[in-house]
Amino acid sequence: MSIPESVAESVLHGMLKETRARQQCIAEITEMIHVASLLHDDVLDDADTRRGIGSLNFVMGNKISVLAGDFLLSRACVALASLKNTEVVSLLATVVEHLVTGETMQMTTTSDQRCSMEYYLQKTYYKTA
Repeated sequence: MSIPESVAESVLHGMLKETRARQQCIAEITEMIHVASLLHDDVLDDADTRRGIGSLNFVMGNKISVLAGDFLLSRACVALASLKNTEVVSLLATVVEHLVTGETMQMTTTSDQRCSMEYYLQKTYYKTA
């Protein structure tokens, strides 16, 4: 015979379930941003493969790959907006800014900067967001 759940336990369970759902949504959004950044990165690096498989830009071309990355990024933005949490939106927008900063740093590195461990660490920090 099951024991009836108290009102307090029911409320707590509901709050935990909602928190878990919101955390999962943030994780999904983060993964969409990550995959979008990989699609764009493969185009910038002219990569033929990604984890041993033909990269999208190699198989379908740069335009489709960039558009696919843009699509994922836009869907992530829509999902972010649905959370109605400006702190989370701001944090993930900063992550995207850091990704772009790191990639720009990598593309514009001077020979002196290539020899600088400090520059390398800063660029790596941004690229890993």
